[in-house]
Amino acid sequence: MTEKNPSISVVIPVFNESGGIINVADELFKTFVGIGSARFIFIDDGSTDRTGEILDGLAKKDRRVIVVHMNKNGGKALAYMEGFKHSNTELTATMDGDGQDNPADILNLAALLQERGVDAIIGQKSWKNPGGYNLMSKISNAVVRAVTGMDLTDMNCPLRVMRTEAVKDLNLKPGMDRFIPWLLAANGRKIAQAPVDNRPRIGGKSHFGVGKYLVAFRDMLAVKMILGTTKQQRRLAVEAGALVAGGGLAMIAFKLAGFHAGLAVSLIGVLMTAMAAYADRMGSS
Repeated sequence: MTEKNPSISVVIPVFNESGGIINVADELFKTFVGIGSARFIFIDDGSTDRTGEILDGLAKKDRRVIVVHMNKNGGKALAYMEGFKHSNTELTATMDGDGQDNPADILNLAALLQERGVDAIIGQKSWKNPGGYNLMSKISNAVVRAVTGMDLTDMNCPLRVMRTEAVKDLNLKPGMDRFIPWLLAANGRKIAQAPVDNRPRIGGKSHFGVGKYLVAFRDMLAVKMILGTTKQQRRLAVEAGALVAGGGLAMIAFKLAGFHAGLAVSLIGVLMTAMAAYADRMGSS
């Protein structure tokens, strides 16, 4: 690629995508045909089907393909971190390996990044989601905007193009992959967003569900705490939560207030302790 179209590595985490990964790879090859400076870094995140075997076969056919096999399924954050280690190009892109992401959007995003002079440009998918989670996605992204203060309508879009120097500053822990734009911004990086395609899956099984939104909300609060506090402050929050919980139990035991009031105070303390402890563990791991 030229200076106008800089070299780029595409990091693609996959888990049990043997049914469609060949089509995804073929589309990548066609999109980047003649671009020898492109690299396709597939992270086999502990797949139990033939995904790893298929990827190894692709690597033998195309020198641009790099395959990294994780020992077990550790999630996208750890897969991204492994992929970022292997990126030595000017830009680093991410996309999913289920066929929903259009590789052509990567070239468009890369061009926009150069044009706008930002450090990262995040895809914005249409709300006409083939997966059927339109309402939940809208609610989730509204909450994310309120908590993060970032005016992004699709924080967790897997299609991203970033300057590799910005990517190397990231230290993603499990669950943090959903908030890459937020973490980049916290590092002083300039972020922009642009529309991208959104298609049905080619194969494999969706790993998304309502429960994922609850986990994402917990992780978002943990990241908020990590970005806004020191380790010592988080430890103090754990202790404070324990004291509040103990105070609630004392209220019940000594009849200092009604049972329900004491129980409510105890639950608040337990939640404070659990959230602070989780954030501290995420920030320290």
